[in-house]
Amino acid sequence: MREEIEVAAGWWTKAIKKKLSSHTSDPTDALEKFHKSLVEGLTKRCTGHWHAGNPMKGCAYRSLSYDSRVDPLLKRATKDAGIKVSIEELLSGKRYIMFINPGDIVI
Repeated sequence: MREEIEVAAGWWTKAIKKKLSSHTSDPTDALEKFHKSLVEGLTKRCTGHWHAGNPMKGCAYRSLSYDSRVDPLLKRATKDAGIKVSIEELLSGKRYIMFINPGDIVI
């Protein structure tokens, strides 16, 4: 579970990096805080809902979305990182749903 969560958080962190870099001269600290907050939130979300023997069980619960709605974990990670730009602006123009499953991440 830890490996999949780290990969997922890394993907979202990379997704906001370019736009965040255009809003601040050194986004390194904010990106690290964003990543850490996302890892913590995803760990809480996935605990008790991780079924290695049946990876599809609970996959919707473990998903992280930025489509018709913004997942609260993304908003919280942005806030926790002290990022003043909204997650909607950082990911503008794109829509994603990420499924975090045992041994597999699908976007």
